[in-house]
Amino acid sequence: NAYIALTEDATLNMPQAGGFYRISYDYGAVGVKYLQGVASTVKGVAYTADKDAESIFYYADNQLLSYTAGRYLKEEGYTRGLQGVGVAGGTVTFAQSTRDAGKYTIKLPVYLHANSSGSNYFSDHCSDDGGHAAHDHSIEAVEELPVTIGSVGYSTFYAPVAVAIPDGVTAYRAVINGEYIDLYEFEGTIPANQAAILKGAQGTHYFAITDDVEFTGENHLKGTVKTIATSDVTNPYTLQSDDTADEGVVMRKYDNTNINGFKMYMQISDAEAAAFSFRFPGTTAIESVEAEGAEKGRVYDLFGRPVENPAKGIYIIDGNKVIY
Repeated sequence: NAYIALTEDATLNMPQAGGFYRISYDYGAVGVKYLQGVASTVKGVAYTADKDAESIFYYADNQLLSYTAGRYLKEEGYTRGLQGVGVAGGTVTFAQSTRDAGKYTIKLPVYLHANSSGSNYFSDHCSDDGGHAAHDHSIEAVEELPVTIGSVGYSTFYAPVAVAIPDGVTAYRAVINGEYIDLYEFEGTIPANQAAILKGAQGTHYFAITDDVEFTGENHLKGTVKTIATSDVTNPYTLQSDDTADEGVVMRKYDNTNINGFKMYMQISDAEAAAFSFRFPGTTAIESVEAEGAEKGRVYDLFGRPVENPAKGIYIIDGNKVIY
């Protein structure tokens, strides 16, 4: 009939570059499972029933990037190889299924294939599309990005899209201003490609993707959508928990292997770190930027240089400003 003819001739909307998406497969009796940015306990990338942060992928440069892992969906091997996530991805191609006009087939460069073993659901792939209904996936656009704030009350965020700041969360940009790194609020929206420090109640908060706004201010925070090697960044500092700090967090030299995707970092020289403190305008909040290698009890000037015989003025001792 006319309805069947119309649906058979319909063309699916293909994912657009710069968008966030979830990919799912209907396993029938066990229901819909969502592709995850994490490995299955058996092999390959997992499918689970959880429609959570791990099931979100960012599509750009013809590749799919896990929102939580900051790593690309990729092919490992060829015939009956496993899907994985890694630093380097593979070209992703979307097409309308030849079996179901409402579903997609996904190749990178062979077909993403839904599989199972016991109660584990994962992806492997096939080199051809002949009759493989397990290639037929559904794709839905993601309209909000979840961000988890831990018990310390702070987190960081970066995205290539603008997001609305939810109730209960304050988002800040940072500007180096003399001896301070001043924090200023983003009003209502975090613009696209602007990193932010978030303050809010413990829990998961949802940032709705929205129209971008013009950003004309300064922001010395940086961000990355993909996980990058720390060794590739000069002097990266990140916001880290510290129970001894007044706010429970400090900016500290980052010495882990990788800087996570969709997160903030800052590039500060060790000399600058010895001189700077974070503050909210008019108040003091995140008290210190911890300088790597600063000696306990040693006196430094505001440029981070050691001082043997301090005269009258302001100096840094153990990360605190002291007036002589």
